[in-house]
Amino acid sequence: MIELQKWIVYQNTLLDVLYKIADLNHALNLGSVSREICNALPSQYSKQVKVAQRKLKEWHSNQINELGIDIDRNRRKRVKLNKVIYNLPGLVNESYNFKTVSNETVGIITNQIAQGENMNKIEKNDLFQQDVKVIVKEGKLYYLPEDSLII
Repeated sequence: MIELQKWIVYQNTLLDVLYKIADLNHALNLGSVSREICNALPSQYSKQVKVAQRKLKEWHSNQINELGIDIDRNRRKRVKLNKVIYNLPGLVNESYNFKTVSNETVGIITNQIAQGENMNKIEKNDLFQQDVKVIVKEGKLYYLPEDSLII
């Protein structure tokens, strides 16, 4: 599960880089190439990432149900021989029917379930259609967005 978490981080990082490259491509072409064209490839990969994340959420949901994992209490139901051994003590104290799940594991599960909610948003505003202020200082040109403050 920890290895999977590393791959998820890699995947999200690569997707972020693809979106930054698309923004750079749009900027370097001075807006002559539309945002839609620049974002075509990252959008395609983003859809594939969303499908993978949906499948991962479904898998976690199935595992949580199958193993009786209680994320709020960091525990899961005992199974097989372990369940048989703790059956009698579990009748006296219900907490014996459960095995502790580490905080790290619960954190990974909740993080992987929450993935996708913070997915990249495609930048839709066109940088070259916005009004800017041009400031000339010591022979250098500075461009500021119209709504920025000059200090």
